[in-house]
Amino acid sequence: MNMLLYAPGVLAVYLLNLGYLGAVENIAICGIVQLVLGYPFLTTYPVAYISKAFELSRVFFYKWTVNFKFLPEDVFLDKRLSILLLGLTVAAYVAFSIKWTMEFCKGFQQHSKEKLSLTSQKTSIGQFVSWNFITYVIFASNFIGIAFARSLHYQFYCWYFFTLPFLLFQSYLHEVLSIAVLGGFEYAFNVFPATALSSSVLQICHVLVLVALWFSRVPFREGETIAKLYVESLQTKRK
Repeated sequence: MNMLLYAPGVLAVYLLNLGYLGAVENIAICGIVQLVLGYPFLTTYPVAYISKAFELSRVFFYKWTVNFKFLPEDVFLDKRLSILLLGLTVAAYVAFSIKWTMEFCKGFQQHSKEKLSLTSQKTSIGQFVSWNFITYVIFASNFIGIAFARSLHYQFYCWYFFTLPFLLFQSYLHEVLSIAVLGGFEYAFNVFPATALSSSVLQICHVLVLVALWFSRVPFREGETIAKLYVESLQTKRK
């Protein structure tokens, strides 16, 4: 189920890097792989396999939630909360997709002009897309889905703990604040059972990272490295 949170980011990378036909081709490959792997189950118990793979009608237990313990139980179980979170998730994905696309196109045009003036060679989009951009978009996509999750349990921390240093490092948050945010995540997922305070700290950290991602620059330049981004971020903070 967690892999679905990467899907919007993967789709954005496919479309920006490969175009519509390339995206369709690669999505088809992903679909074929899933069908092949699921063939033994799809041919025997298809309904049970598909329904349990997603289980969208699942009712979460209030006692296990890590991110919403500050809400009363009746509010946590209210279906309107689920609808609200789903709407916020879709809105966030749409907003960030627009941001990624606009910054990517702007950066590509600027980079193409600079390279053309120096080498008289045009830059293809495939040459322009860096591993930084791909990693950033996919990790951010996963984080967006988690930040608006209906309920997070303790084991779900393994879904995104390894992406947090990278995402915070790409932002313009001060280093001290970034470390404090990482500490907030660790605190929230190490309090058992979860309390109103630990859940509040977790959601505040989620909001801070989301805001930082929104106002940070998307890394896309050819040859752009983490070190260069770090130096530029420090220079920006000092201005």
